[in-house]
Amino acid sequence: MEAQNAIATAQEEIPPMPAPSHWWCKMQGLKGTNSRRLSIPDVDLRHKWIILTGGNSGVGLEAALQFVRWGANIVLGCRKPPPHEMHPDVAVQNLKAAALAAGYQDTIIEWWECDMASLKDVEAFGKRWLQKDRPLDILANNAGMSGVLGKVQYTCDGFEIVHQVNFLSHVLLTLMLLPSLARSSQPRIVCTTSCMQYFGVFNLDNANSGKGSYPNNKLYFQTWLTELQFRMAKHNEYKHITIKGVHPGYVKTNIWVTPSRESPMSWDKRTLGFLLKYIGIDAQQGSLAITYAATTMESGGQHGLLSSTDKVCGAEGRYANRIWDEKPMPQTMHPECRREVWDFVSEELKLGEKQLLNGLSWGGRLGCAGRVRGCRAGDGIWDASGFRGNLGVFALSISSLSLTKCVLRRGNRSVVTLTHSTNQFTPNLTSQNISSQDEETINSTSTSQHHTIIKPFTTNQVTIMADTTTTSTSAPATGASPTQTKRKTFVPLENNPQVMTTLLHNLGLSPTLAVHDVFSLSDPSLLAFVPRPASALLLVFPVSEKYEKYRREEDEGLQEYKGSGEGEEVTWFKQTIRNSCGLMALLHAAGNGSARDFVDPNSTLGKLLKEATPLAPAERADLLYNSPALETAHSASAQQGDTAAPPAEDIVELHFVAFVVVNGKLWELDGSRKGPICRGEVGDEDALGEKALEMGPRRFVGREEGELRFSVVALGPSMD
Repeated sequence: MEAQNAIATAQEEIPPMPAPSHWWCKMQGLKGTNSRRLSIPDVDLRHKWIILTGGNSGVGLEAALQFVRWGANIVLGCRKPPPHEMHPDVAVQNLKAAALAAGYQDTIIEWWECDMASLKDVEAFGKRWLQKDRPLDILANNAGMSGVLGKVQYTCDGFEIVHQVNFLSHVLLTLMLLPSLARSSQPRIVCTTSCMQYFGVFNLDNANSGKGSYPNNKLYFQTWLTELQFRMAKHNEYKHITIKGVHPGYVKTNIWVTPSRESPMSWDKRTLGFLLKYIGIDAQQGSLAITYAATTMESGGQHGLLSSTDKVCGAEGRYANRIWDEKPMPQTMHPECRREVWDFVSEELKLGEKQLLNGLSWGGRLGCAGRVRGCRAGDGIWDASGFRGNLGVFALSISSLSLTKCVLRRGNRSVVTLTHSTNQFTPNLTSQNISSQDEETINSTSTSQHHTIIKPFTTNQVTIMADTTTTSTSAPATGASPTQTKRKTFVPLENNPQVMTTLLHNLGLSPTLAVHDVFSLSDPSLLAFVPRPASALLLVFPVSEKYEKYRREEDEGLQEYKGSGEGEEVTWFKQTIRNSCGLMALLHAAGNGSARDFVDPNSTLGKLLKEATPLAPAERADLLYNSPALETAHSASAQQGDTAAPPAEDIVELHFVAFVVVNGKLWELDGSRKGPICRGEVGDEDALGEKALEMGPRRFVGREEGELRFSVVALGPSMD
């Protein structure tokens, strides 16, 4: 009953996804009807290069005309048009005439075929540009189409046509051109989204269904570009790139008043076309949304395109209603929504296989791979099924394994076999079907070497099966602990704030404190979501070869900790229960620093801390090992969370460590180390202060470049 109540409590505490009111969405959408006549200042775009899709008609053509009047070189990405559209050859002639009239005779103006309904076309366009070896200053993702009447239409790539033309193709082109954009001093990406995002429904099941395709995909596009901005901000080569979504206004163009892809016009299109005669703006006015976002200081991160030659950090994936910054749909700024869209489109386009996600795995926040369960290495099954979504590159370090073959299993069928050869595992890329009997044929030898397996995956769940003769390197503590070979093992705890908060409260921590997600270690806007002061941080990290090498080298210079008594600066517990590192991190967080004052002295945790204080480390470990109340509380919480609880014997090559501020010092508390480690003075800062972050979790993240299996939560004031 206690476990059921705890589970119910945790479920009640899980915050819902953003759900803006219908009235708010309507009002935001109505702002898009603003038809005020605008003008923007002239700028100098000489020697700048621009790519603009959909530039042979409507808003795109008008934006291109303005760009060339400012002296820019431009390449239009256009399809071979139907009869009702201007041919790109004619558009290029008009652009050259406009450039010449403005006094620019030497600008380069071209059009290259790029049908957004063909991913092959988009890839060919991107490769052609990259072969030119030029910096790209502005990418304007403008091409698009309206909804289609009648049955759902699919492209040659198998995607619903609006989903691909208005969203997927722009994603693919943008990621292909990032290296070229990075070479510019102040590059801009401008995406024509729409105020129609306010009428979209955030349900990825409908993204490729054709149902509500136009507003839904505008919502997903704005969400994706916001996520891209956060990810680029963490990439040294991309952090100066600014991306922004814009609504050009209700524009009188042929996207609404002519058939789409030879489809008959629907009654709502005809009605809208009639209304636009009276409330709509012309294409030139609509184009100002693109040209303004592409060139002005206000649309940049800290500077406009022309104000400096220095690389600067971009804006946060903002959205503009014409030229005015506006609040987008709340889902576009919600980390989980952004992650879902990013993973979804990455899987659809196989972006990991195309090597287009390099350096973008972390995404400016932690825990982007979903909820995970942390524990230290030992013997058994290597299980990464706690990771949900597109993993990009799945990297697993295996220490001292005795094996010759490893099977990477997706579900129960599709597998990839990695065979030991010349001190590395070589992937056999041929997928095959295996049965439970096949799993028992994994061979083992006594090679006892260290290997790292790195394999791209775009599957939702990956389990790594390995037969090993390795035994645990750390035995139970002496004293009352059992001496049998197989020591006590817990089900790994999920790094879920609700689960952890419930466990701490059940143990005796005051409800005035709670655990909270930390989505970034550097972005002030995301750090601002965490209640302060934070007394402790809990970091989940991969136990990689780099980490183990670092740990061994540091531990060589450390003595085994023997502290005890009231004079200790911190209370440290040695971990002797396998898979209990999450629990140990919570005990270290709640049992030290300011949080300890919020522990009920008559509770399970209060009594444990009181009994542990005079004991030596080995005796403290025995105290925890033999505590039925602690085991019961942990068992109830370990069954909760967003991921299925694995068997206690499973191995997840992830580990929890706590960083706690005590008397102005940052302490790293890890039960698997020789003792507590003081990382330095932080003064009056809390655990999320700049000094603490730099001496604590950032050191771990910086050591593992390209690794995405990190997650951080903080212990701080409750929001209730």
